[in-house]
Amino acid sequence: MEKSDNRRHIPLPRLWLCLAIVLLAAATTVQSQTQSSPQPAQPPAVAASVNEVDIVLPQLDAAVTQMFTGSSLKWLIDRELIRQEATRNDVSLTDEQLNEYMARSESQQTLQQQAGRRGLDANSYRSRMAFEALLEVLAEQFRQRLILMEARAYYEAHKSNFTSGPAVHVLELVTDDIRMAYLATERIKSGEQFITVAQELSVENQESGGDLGWMAPEDYHLTEQINSLEISEVSPPIAEGNRYYVLCVKDRVADKPLEFEDVREDLTGLIATMPRMDFSDDDYLELLARRADIRINHQPLQFLNDYYRELQIIHVIVDEQRVALTTPVVRLASGGLMVPLKPICQALHATVTWDEASQSLTAETRIGQVTVTAESANVEVGKTEPTAADMTEAAQLRDGVLYAPPRDTLEPLGASVEWDAVRNRLVITSPRCPDETGDVTGLELEH
Repeated sequence: MEKSDNRRHIPLPRLWLCLAIVLLAAATTVQSQTQSSPQPAQPPAVAASVNEVDIVLPQLDAAVTQMFTGSSLKWLIDRELIRQEATRNDVSLTDEQLNEYMARSESQQTLQQQAGRRGLDANSYRSRMAFEALLEVLAEQFRQRLILMEARAYYEAHKSNFTSGPAVHVLELVTDDIRMAYLATERIKSGEQFITVAQELSVENQESGGDLGWMAPEDYHLTEQINSLEISEVSPPIAEGNRYYVLCVKDRVADKPLEFEDVREDLTGLIATMPRMDFSDDDYLELLARRADIRINHQPLQFLNDYYRELQIIHVIVDEQRVALTTPVVRLASGGLMVPLKPICQALHATVTWDEASQSLTAETRIGQVTVTAESANVEVGKTEPTAADMTEAAQLRDGVLYAPPRDTLEPLGASVEWDAVRNRLVITSPRCPDETGDVTGLELEH
């Protein structure tokens, strides 16, 4: 009799499934144990090494965050200011100009050396230099416009001083033939226009019809002859060398005023030498920032807002020393300035008195005296017999401080006053300075 087998038979597919579950559970347990076990710390990546001392990436990240992010943002702001200004003035930079600027900047260095000095690759360096070159072009163009503007302003303020002395307006017909000279004289005297005849017969200055314009009599080679002519009188032929001259004095004045174009070259040359015209590209860039609306929104870099606010402050410089003002200089909507009078007069070593009853301030130096009254557009000038002079703006009391236009009130004291628009400062020079004996020596005043 056969014994029965009570062992349970598991179908083969189910056996493989069970084995898979067991293996998966084991793998999960191993993975869990592996993940929960501490891993050895990996050393930070090395960004560079100096004499085998490593500079690691965390150091680089900290330096970028703490030291260079602000300067990078400022550089982006500066670049945008220059881009906008170049667009406004229709200025662009050619490759030739850029190459010339780069060669001039560091001519002894290769491109890689120049770029490496600034920590840049060649393309980034060229982009940076393009910005600097464009800044240089814009700054120089602005300098020339400023010089011309100030030259015009000076001319208008002192127009009566620009005269040439006696002047004569000369018409001249020149010919090599005495017969042509007499023919020209007869035609003009018979009623033909001098200019018409000269355009036809003269061998010189035909395009202008012999009109030589205004000149000093002594500057013309036939001075005696033109001095003897009356206005509109035509001379007979005058022989000089191998040529013959027919002259006419179109007009004559005892003292001819000069036009701006007559003195433009001299004035611009003089103003270009003034210290305030010798400003750097960075000074010009700050001028652009001062005129712009710049706000730093990124909280870690908002300290830059203090810098841009500081640019708006107008500084007063007296004898090369900055005056510490408790109340600021005020710029009016018209563009004019109003200054707190007392501290500036005191910086000029003036004696200052305040009359509460009349609300007036009197400042006195060895050169002159002024009295300024609140809400009055007049200033009294002079010590013994003061006279009233108009100011560009009426004096104002602001929080108990008397404000007045600087030129109208300080120049009568003997001071020179200059506005440095680029550096946003009022530059004042006292008329005298003490010497070793306590006396004073005069300073030549600038106009």
